[in-house]
Amino acid sequence: MNRLGKVFAVAGSVVLSVALLTAGGGASAAESDSVAPEWLFATDAADVTISKTGSGFSVSLPASERVTAFTDRPNRLTTVMTLREFAKDWKAYGFDTDPPNAALLLETGSKTRTSVVEMTNPRIKNGRVTFRLNPINGSATLAGHTHKHTLKPATYNHASLFIDAAPSYYIVDYGFGYECAQSPTAPNPSYGGPYSSLSACDEAVSRVQ
Repeated sequence: MNRLGKVFAVAGSVVLSVALLTAGGGASAAESDSVAPEWLFATDAADVTISKTGSGFSVSLPASERVTAFTDRPNRLTTVMTLREFAKDWKAYGFDTDPPNAALLLETGSKTRTSVVEMTNPRIKNGRVTFRLNPINGSATLAGHTHKHTLKPATYNHASLFIDAAPSYYIVDYGFGYECAQSPTAPNPSYGGPYSSLSACDEAVSRVQ
């Protein structure tokens, strides 16, 4: 799992939220102070298009939609960003080499269908952000049910997307100026953070240089 940037909270008639599942285990207050938090992302959107692309699918949504980022327990932090900003930080999160998993909820009439997918290749064009989706079908049966994706090419009024985790960034002193790092103690104590993305940390560095 990799970097994090701000997460977008969405407003719109279409709900697009990406849910990311991570294991959090119990931790003491002391442990939560020393462990760098990971960030999860969620967004709701309107005017969402699913298209068939080769063996997989793609999802296109407005770049102006807001993403909400929040930390995994035991940390209690949250922030927001646009979907465009989230896509621009994709590589900084490490998602280019370790793509995130996500839960995509699509609303059709009175029905909501959930598909678990791997998200890759964000593209920003003409005011929209497009991601490639590789469906993940369940390999285990729970209570007599096995998950199978229900993605179908169409334009949806409501969608919600919940996305896998990314690491935090901190301002650190390397002895020749402030820079951003994923560890709050590498190599010197943190001067600020945690930040949910590299771009947010870089912006903070520019204010303290």
